[in-house]
Amino acid sequence: EARSDADALVAERNERNERNEAEEPKLKGVSYVFLLHDCARSDGAESVGAAAEIYEPFFLDDPALQTGKHRMVMNLPGLVESIVPFVKPRDLKKQLNEQFALKHQGMPRGLTLSKIRAVKRDLLTIGTELQCELSTVAFAHVYFEKLVLRKVVNKP
Repeated sequence: EARSDADALVAERNERNERNEAEEPKLKGVSYVFLLHDCARSDGAESVGAAAEIYEPFFLDDPALQTGKHRMVMNLPGLVESIVPFVKPRDLKKQLNEQFALKHQGMPRGLTLSKIRAVKRDLLTIGTELQCELSTVAFAHVYFEKLVLRKVVNKP
C-alpha cells in the first residue's frame, strides 16, 4: 500500500505540474550575465575569451551629472542642506556637457554627454518598438559605450 500511495502522490504532482504549464507558458531565455562580471576566475586565472578591459557602467554616463555647477551645499550641525537654483534647460545642458568634457578629456570634442544620452534613449525607444528583450537593449548600451571609449564613435 505504501508503494501505491507514493505512486498516487507522484501522479497527482505530475498532473498539477501539467495544469500549471498549460495555464502559464514559461518563457525560457539565455542569460549572459557572466559577460558583465569581472573577467578573472576565482582561481586567479583569466577566463577564456575574456575582454581586455572591465566594463564600468557609470564611468561614461555618470548619474551624478544631473545638476549644474551652481549647487550650494551648506553643512550645518546635524544637517546637510543642498540648494539648487533654477537654471534654464539650455544652460544646464551646456554646463553638463562642459563637466563631461573636463572629466573625459580624451574624448572627441564633438561627442557630448547630451548626445550620448540621446543615443541611449533612442536605443531604448527602438528596442521597445521592435519588442526586443530588455537585455538586448542593455547589451546595445554596453557595446555603444565600449565603442565610445575606444574612440570608434564620433558625432557626425
